[in-house]
Amino acid sequence: MIEHSLKGSHSLHLYSPIYGDWSFNGIEGIIYLEKLIPFLKWNKLKKIKINEIGWKGMHLSEEESINCPCCNGERYIKCDIDIPGIVALNTPNPYGKKYRMIDGKHRIRKRLNNGFTDGWFFVFTYKEIKKFYSQN
Repeated sequence: MIEHSLKGSHSLHLYSPIYGDWSFNGIEGIIYLEKLIPFLKWNKLKKIKINEIGWKGMHLSEEESINCPCCNGERYIKCDIDIPGIVALNTPNPYGKKYRMIDGKHRIRKRLNNGFTDGWFFVFTYKEIKKFYSQN
């Protein structure tokens, strides 16, 4: 296991006026990120091209992303781009991407703004990540 101070949650909203449909095929709920900590192991780490990941807010302009609607830019400024994100393979996302971001949207945007095209991510399958889903 890798030491990680993961906290917060990933919401599975059917509709968000800012981010769109982030449900699991119409199923709403939440993933509490702390529950993933015991499963963040070296064998789950993979280098992934950012353009293969659907993340909340990827449609926003660079300026809108830096001044993020969720935190007014505070989390973008403070985030450490060297901490791996968490993605789920072949999991529903509004962009039809191969991976769905579970944790790390601010780090993804900051990596892009700093000229990176890829990054390290813990990868879960859709079947694995669904086990951590809870209804609101």
